[in-house]
Amino acid sequence: MGITIGGTFSGLNVSSIISSIIAADSIPITNLQTTNTTLTNNSSDLGSLGTSLGSLSTTLQSLNANSLFTSRLATVSATATGTAATDSTANVGAFSLNITQLASTTALRGGSAGGAFSDIKLTAPPAGTALVGTVLNETSVDGQTFTLNGKQITLAATDVLDDGNPNSTASVIGKINNSGAGVTASYNSTTGAISLQSSSPVILGSATDTSDFLHQAQLFNNGTGSVISTTGIGRIDPTADLASTPLRTPLTAGTFSINGVPITYTSGDSLNSLIGEINASKAGVTAVYDTYNDQLVLTSTQRGPQNITVADGTGNIASALRLSTSDSQLQVGRPTLFTVGDSATVRQSDSNIISSSDLGVPGITFTATGTGTTQVTVAPDTTTIATAINAFIDQYNSTQSIIAGYTSLNTTDPTKNGSLASDTNLTFLAPQLRQITSGAVNNTSVIRMLSDLGIETNANDNTITHVDSAKLTAALSNNLSDVVALFNDPKTGLTTTLQNVIAGYNDSLNGIITNEQAQIKSQLTYNNTQIAQMQERMAAEQTQLEMEFAALDSIEGTSQGMSSVLNGTPSSSSSSSSSSSSTPSSMGTVGSNTLSSS
Repeated sequence: MGITIGGTFSGLNVSSIISSIIAADSIPITNLQTTNTTLTNNSSDLGSLGTSLGSLSTTLQSLNANSLFTSRLATVSATATGTAATDSTANVGAFSLNITQLASTTALRGGSAGGAFSDIKLTAPPAGTALVGTVLNETSVDGQTFTLNGKQITLAATDVLDDGNPNSTASVIGKINNSGAGVTASYNSTTGAISLQSSSPVILGSATDTSDFLHQAQLFNNGTGSVISTTGIGRIDPTADLASTPLRTPLTAGTFSINGVPITYTSGDSLNSLIGEINASKAGVTAVYDTYNDQLVLTSTQRGPQNITVADGTGNIASALRLSTSDSQLQVGRPTLFTVGDSATVRQSDSNIISSSDLGVPGITFTATGTGTTQVTVAPDTTTIATAINAFIDQYNSTQSIIAGYTSLNTTDPTKNGSLASDTNLTFLAPQLRQITSGAVNNTSVIRMLSDLGIETNANDNTITHVDSAKLTAALSNNLSDVVALFNDPKTGLTTTLQNVIAGYNDSLNGIITNEQAQIKSQLTYNNTQIAQMQERMAAEQTQLEMEFAALDSIEGTSQGMSSVLNGTPSSSSSSSSSSSSTPSSMGTVGSNTLSSS
């Protein structure tokens, strides 16, 4: 617990006196704390400088990467024919390429080739007695209309397709025949085809039609008096269960395989879900449902001539979808055909991506997108190289600016010096970097120094200017090996010499910055120990002073009390009560009493 002093001693402000004494004795602590702030800031600035040097080192590593100067860029004269890509093995040069045929994919269609149009359909032709709404896969057709030769025909919900009576008013065929359109209609339930015959060209449809019956029946204007369904009426509902779909061949659930990859079908699968399973498999095909032809089509995912095989397993899915060998149409894909240079030999690729080995040109791959002749030119990737060089220049200039800011000297106002101006270890860093970047690396080479690439030193400070792109491009195109040596010669190259300088300052074990930060850390630890010890002594000193002044205050109080008794001074309460009387002073009273008694 602190000691409370009365406040004054012999008219003095004791608390203020003690505070002043402690403040004076604490000056060394304040000085050390100020020193610590400076040391901490210096360590932080050294860290920022080290980070900048590390970034400069990173850009140098990019310039020293094996892949940078060996990178190539291929361009084509006729972009419509395709694009070219290179790797590090490509040689600078050019060649001509003539694409005469593009690769195509193999397709397998469910349905017989060369048969009647109904042979390709999956769906069984609907019976003539089937309701037209069912045939059209619509919930309500009541009141819908379509037009023949300007005569509008209105459907009813109870209409069937063909009840066998050509003049019936309860079937679509009968309504057509009795419409006054001058057209005779008939339906072939074996093929699913509707036939329209007239002595004059049949004109189908109107802008006011509300039924798509004509489209569903695949009836289209052909400018003649004879129009027959192109693929017959009836389509699969791709969202309905295939087990309940009227396929030409009833379906049995189970397994089947495409290109040897097994796929399972359940009774609840729809055509859409089955297509999803096929496309998600590793069979190497993409399945789609051709609604026009009512066919399932499998297309290989890779171009070029190849086969697609489909076989039933435990079910009859392949047969029901008409994908088995005897029931399907296989259109084998074509290869890409091309010639290279002056050779008349036609080469081929099973893909539209022509490999380096197919081209006979190392390091070049060509992706064909069209036929025709193009010139493929391979040159150094000057854009990528220039980007790396510019990144180095940007970081070099940033590092030099940081060095200048930290080490700057102001001869007229030292308070404006850089935070590390007194650090003699940093004196030669900026000049060292400048000397390396402005000097010659190889006096026997065409490209001897950075200025030969269009990179000049700055007369105002230690920075350098950006690349003259035209000069750099010329150097890379004509003297690439010299440019590589300028940067990457293992003894004299810029990346080697600059990295050596950076390592001298930034090495994690013995670099100048690393060592200085370690020394600062050690000094801070020592200073903090000193501050803690001083603060402990200051606390003890303040306690001692408070105790001493408290003791003096107590002695003074006792002394005043004794003096009061000896002089007859009344207590504070007596003094208060007698202050209004004309009694003589206490000293006089004491003396008076003494004299009287004698």
